[in-house]
Amino acid sequence: MLIGVPKEIKNHEYRIGLTPSGARELIANGHKVMVQRDGGKSIGLTNEQYEKAGAEIVEADGEAAAIEHRQRGVELARGIEQHGLGPNLDTHS
Repeated sequence: MLIGVPKEIKNHEYRIGLTPSGARELIANGHKVMVQRDGGKSIGLTNEQYEKAGAEIVEADGEAAAIEHRQRGVELARGIEQHGLGPNLDTHS
């Protein structure tokens, strides 16, 4: 399974949906993980930590969000629209 991890988009929200150790575990179990560049920076997690865990770092929030939006449903889809990526994304949860 391909798992995308976008940066949090809410005001004053600093979490990220997956830590490097979580990424390592998923990858060890055969999944591919993509993390938005600097997604964990606000809580002290670096791109290098994710890369060492085997995750791919992606530049645009759209790359990770387009993969992950189905799991997070309508809330993320609204955020995607705010970032100008368009209202026509599927929002199944």
